[in-house]
Amino acid sequence: MKRSWLTGTLGMVVLVSLALLQAGGCATGSRKPASAASDAEALAASKNFHTITGKFLEYVLSDQFNAESCSPFLNEVYSQIFAAPVSYFDLSHLDAEATGIIRNLFRTRLEMRRKLALFSVAGAATEECVNSMRNVLRAVRFAEDYVGEFQVRPKPFDAKNPAIAFAGAEPHTMVNSYYLPFDIEANVRSGDVLLSRGAAFTSAAIARLGDVDSQFSHAALVYIDSETHEKYTIEAHIEIGVVVAPFKKYLGDGKVRSALFRYGDPVLAHEAARIMYEKAKAAMDRKENIHYDFTLDVKDHSSIFCSEVVATGFEEASKGRVMVPMFMSRVTPKNRSFVDRLGVTATQSYMPGDTEVDPRFELIAEWRDFSRMRATRYKDAVLTKVYEWIETKNYTFDPTAFTKAASGVAWVLRHTPFVGLLLEEKFPPYMARKILETIGVLNDTVSPIEAKLAKQDEARIRATGFPMTAHELYEELERMREEDQKTYASGGKSLFHKIFHP
Repeated sequence: MKRSWLTGTLGMVVLVSLALLQAGGCATGSRKPASAASDAEALAASKNFHTITGKFLEYVLSDQFNAESCSPFLNEVYSQIFAAPVSYFDLSHLDAEATGIIRNLFRTRLEMRRKLALFSVAGAATEECVNSMRNVLRAVRFAEDYVGEFQVRPKPFDAKNPAIAFAGAEPHTMVNSYYLPFDIEANVRSGDVLLSRGAAFTSAAIARLGDVDSQFSHAALVYIDSETHEKYTIEAHIEIGVVVAPFKKYLGDGKVRSALFRYGDPVLAHEAARIMYEKAKAAMDRKENIHYDFTLDVKDHSSIFCSEVVATGFEEASKGRVMVPMFMSRVTPKNRSFVDRLGVTATQSYMPGDTEVDPRFELIAEWRDFSRMRATRYKDAVLTKVYEWIETKNYTFDPTAFTKAASGVAWVLRHTPFVGLLLEEKFPPYMARKILETIGVLNDTVSPIEAKLAKQDEARIRATGFPMTAHELYEELERMREEDQKTYASGGKSLFHKIFHP
């Protein structure tokens, strides 16, 4: 089996580390850029990825990584992250060093968050630093996914037997060393927050609604009954609103990735969970589930979206003293056509990934299903480019008559007595027809794009032994758009321009 396919990602890992060292020399003001460049060249000359990721970690642990250097330093890292010269690096020791690389990267993420906590306590955590950290945390996780996929060599995804969240040792489940040995059932606490990512395109779309992308599309709050010790999650779903469910259901419902976060005050966290459990359970018992909030208005709790479950619990438990998250996402695209179609009115909100940059929550453990990582990368790349085309090229969705009719029929049936019960867990009766139509046309648009991208990537692997890096996926999607636009303009059968075009 060829192993050279990982060069792209390891090159990316190298570049992250390389850029960190380069930026570090400039950030402190005590070293000249030329000296930093020389150090970086010396590091790259070793071509040893384990050494490089170790240096990455050392830099983040050092005093050079501070509130002042945070944003410019991380911006330099992120701006270069997809431009690594993949053919330069030696992968001969990857089998022996993959575990060490992933450990270094995971610990680096932990240490970046601890530094953010220090910046916050000092009142020095700027929005610029936080957003730069969002980008690098996402990019590092992306690299971990690649390296882990190489190491695990997963079997194809089996929809009949989805992986159980937090099952399996590293690299499937990476654990903060303070919480070893780790078992999710034994170690979870009431008030813990679970972030996750689903496999659908809507999950990729939600993860990218904020101005800065995330890799999480859903948040849940854990509640443990003090008397029975039964474990539950409180979650808000688009389809059914706010619900309470057994904890085991969360673990086994086919997630792509999940991360466990814990607030520093366990008493307050438990009270937040209890309040939301009782609120959701009482509504369910009346068969009047709290409605899902499509507007993403985190201040109005009459209807609630997923991460608002967490925000509402902590706000009410603390009587307004603790507002979560510490740093909200901005939802301010220049072209609001897509978010407007989804019913989103907020310009600032609590997106699930905001928990990752709230240093009051500690990352306990993180899990991923490697059999679904490649498909998830495709979806992420496609949605990133779709949003970019909406933003920069004025693309808009233009549903076919069939999609409009199908969404209209579904909407009518959902409001028809007895028949509507068959669609009860598909979408709520209060979902606007326009939102239903938008979700339909989104899937109609992106599904064929993903399928073609997957074929192109598979052909690349067969020809060269390398899958596309993120940057290469974006380039391929841009070529695909240009070709499809020409086909559409000439009257040919286009892949997606008939329903998604300027």
